[in-house]
Amino acid sequence: MAVKYFRLGELFCGPGGLAYGAILSESKNGQYGIKHEWASDYDEDTCKTYRKNICPDNPDSVIHMDVRDLPIDELKPIDAFAYGFPCNSFSIQGKHKGIENKEFGGLYVYGIKVLEKFHPKWFIAENVSGIRTAGSKDFHRILSAMRNAGYKLNVHLYKAEEYGVPQLRHRYIIVGIRKDLDVEFKIPSTEPYKNIDISSRTALKDIPADADNNEQKKLRERVIGKLLHTLPGQNIWQAMKNPDFPDEYRIKENYSFSQIYRKLDLLVCQTYVTPYLMKSWSVSFGDFHPSGRIGKQL
Repeated sequence: MAVKYFRLGELFCGPGGLAYGAILSESKNGQYGIKHEWASDYDEDTCKTYRKNICPDNPDSVIHMDVRDLPIDELKPIDAFAYGFPCNSFSIQGKHKGIENKEFGGLYVYGIKVLEKFHPKWFIAENVSGIRTAGSKDFHRILSAMRNAGYKLNVHLYKAEEYGVPQLRHRYIIVGIRKDLDVEFKIPSTEPYKNIDISSRTALKDIPADADNNEQKKLRERVIGKLLHTLPGQNIWQAMKNPDFPDEYRIKENYSFSQIYRKLDLLVCQTYVTPYLMKSWSVSFGDFHPSGRIGKQL
């Protein structure tokens, strides 16, 4: 029996991690698969990575463009849709303004436009855990728009470390299935991953010297000094409480990122992605390799 492929469209596609998993997947009975149809992102290097790994023979299917300028009506028909709409407005890091943030808050509506235009059989959407409490009932408003577009939803906060991923990454994933289809989505069990070692030490071991983006980063002397007096797992504010922390390395400005970034602790699972983990993933995925600047692609 020939395999039936769902044609996947993506907005805010990123470097292609979701698409990579999608095109490698198939149904248990082997009758269904997923193939790339089109994707769009505003960052040029991100689009380069996507083209290189997902659709090298069809580079024009990846559109480098601000979603607000994207001609949605001119895109090819799709059966499946995915979009991780920008989290800037919903994360604590982004000041939790929600839809009120005029630059990013309303960008989820472009995914709704795709649903209303193409009526794919199913879709998935992803965002940070903070979306539930951002703004004034913003999450409810977004979910209502998805339901009104004709979809029944399964909404769940997934914790990556519970699925064997060496990262403390918690994300809401919304699975929408068209209301006319007699199909139910069930949340995957975490049981098969209970005994997996997800420490940073395991994630980073055995990286070959010629791995992509494996160049040694040049650090300023002041940065090196701060790191030398920071214990594994600490951020700079915690490190400054250490009794032997030198005065010359102290900082005064309370930048939000200074609370997030921590010195790598090899014995535990990391909270945030780092370029080092990106390197390990590029090796683990075999043929998946990033292009250009990594920073914006994380």
